Amino acid sequence: MRFLREWFRYVDGRGMNRRGAAASLALLAALLPRLAAADAQDTVSVFASVDRMWDNNLFRGPAGWKDDDTVTSSRIGLRLNKAYSLQRFVLDAAVTKYNFQKNDHLNYTGMNHKAAWLWSVTPRLHGNWSLDYQRAMNNFTDYTGRQKNVRTTKNYRFDAVWEVMGGWQLQGGVSRYEQKNEEIFLQEGDYDANTAEYGVKYVFPSGSSVALLGRSSQGKYANRTVNAINLIDSGFDQQNTELRLTWLASAKSRFDLNLGHLNREHDHFSVRDFSGTVGSLDYTWAATGKIRVNANVRQSLNSYQEGWSQGWQSSYYRSRSYGISPVWQPTAKTSVRAGLRWENRDFRGAICPAWMMGGCPSFGGREDTSRQSSLSVDWMPYSMLTLSASVQKERRNSNRDTYDFDDRTVNFSAQLTF
Repeated sequence: MRFLREWFRYVDGRGMNRRGAAASLALLAALLPRLAAADAQDTVSVFASVDRMWDNNLFRGPAGWKDDDTVTSSRIGLRLNKAYSLQRFVLDAAVTKYNFQKNDHLNYTGMNHKAAWLWSVTPRLHGNWSLDYQRAMNNFTDYTGRQKNVRTTKNYRFDAVWEVMGGWQLQGGVSRYEQKNEEIFLQEGDYDANTAEYGVKYVFPSGSSVALLGRSSQGKYANRTVNAINLIDSGFDQQNTELRLTWLASAKSRFDLNLGHLNREHDHFSVRDFSGTVGSLDYTWAATGKIRVNANVRQSLNSYQEGWSQGWQSSYYRSRSYGISPVWQPTAKTSVRAGLRWENRDFRGAICPAWMMGGCPSFGGREDTSRQSSLSVDWMPYSMLTLSASVQKERRNSNRDTYDFDDRTVNFSAQLTF
């Protein structure tokens, strides 16, 4: 582990300049001859990476309010994948330290841990017991302000599948989701939710499948009391019904359809309730042995509660997005990825408290349209080393000028796995 200490000594300092970044990459190259390549069948693997990103509009401000910065992140992690008889244990854990060159008050340590027990009583009765833990800073695309606001999420889940007969399956599960922000984020506040899921699925001999699922959730907002002035509630009930269809159209073509209805009702203030159609359609096409294309369409409903200081403009928003991402792999060691994505957010559920005797100001509904394009290249000169470079451009146009922004990022990274 000595080489890891030496490497992080280069990348862990504040405001590391270009010379420091180059030195860290040179150190990686110097260490390669001393290391054996990681076996793809290894049960346990350790990885470490250094990433350097330049962002010309870190806080996603409108024209005239841009602030650029360079962010260096150093990460170390562990992966485990081990089978014992019918059981399998999986772990993917990483710790990342982020250092901002100009805005060092944003420096923080992020975490991303996923652990799962893929249990099986018999080949026909099996399921998962999993934990997903993430600690990351809220993105300034949605979180307005310049202070650091780190969000921690935890998702505990247990599910089971019983393959009854033929292609018929019964499915069920329970889960608990917890979300906590270090600073107040009223629009996407802290909450806990317990969920029960149930359904039936049929798998065709071709591998295609169809499933009907139901999901019932009870949520409680944490660190919050009922507030009649801002119509801030203490909890909610949510029901989801979903149809899932997977169609293997050919050896090279696949469709995945999720179509459902969501209904959320709040404990005290029904003006915050919302419901509607949600779903997604994904298409994957393996055009050739070296070219693959993924395309998708999505619609979702997302809670976004604004109060007095935000003008009561919304209780939720409807998101509609379209994306396409071709991948070209010219050699076994090189891949090129491109991406185009469009999203429209229609903010709905504006409220007017009863105590506003003179009526509420007419703000009109907020509506944002975003366009994002990206290009990245990955290169594996050695089986243990991956070098990556990417550029991304994003633009958001809103009917409220303060939410407009134009952003560009350039990123370089190196990852070592052994």
